[in-house]
Amino acid sequence: MKKCIVFFFILFFSTPVLSDNIYIFGNVGISDFQIKNDDKSDINTKLTNLGFSSASTSVNSDNFSYEFGIGVVLPLLRVGLEASIIDYGEIKFTSTTTSPAETINANVPIRGIAADILKELGPISLNAGLISINDNVEIVSSKGNLNVPIDDILIPKVGINYQFGNYRLEYAKIFLTTKSTMDIFMVGYILNFL
Repeated sequence: MKKCIVFFFILFFSTPVLSDNIYIFGNVGISDFQIKNDDKSDINTKLTNLGFSSASTSVNSDNFSYEFGIGVVLPLLRVGLEASIIDYGEIKFTSTTTSPAETINANVPIRGIAADILKELGPISLNAGLISINDNVEIVSSKGNLNVPIDDILIPKVGINYQFGNYRLEYAKIFLTTKSTMDIFMVGYILNFL
């Protein structure tokens, strides 16, 4: 809720002097998660440390992604700043254990806020930013709970945009952990303020 209030505060109270450089945008697309075996093994090790004889973890995902945000262009520097509310899908962890036999599920939504800096190079922009998500997701079992291996505070991302008219294509690489990443492919629309 606090994130929405901050977003709307920025949207409605931006300085009118820069209004020709302020825009809102919306993107839709797909996410491609690459959860590495090291992160799955980390979950398996934590489960066996809790007292299970063995554990095997698999990953599935919901790949629909979208984001809505506001941006401002600093024309002299050819730099843009964007803030957005994001939903990049969901990672679904399923762990199967023995002694005792359990099937344990944990869903990790990749939802939150993002801040990006864009460097314009004609119709192409290179971008780098940070994502903040609520990742306080635990895997709950009969022997205890453990956290999923998603970085806690801020998740870095880098990408590239191609803008044609008011439309843009976007690719971003997001670093969920030191080993696992996700790729985002999106199509968006930009609406400039008058």
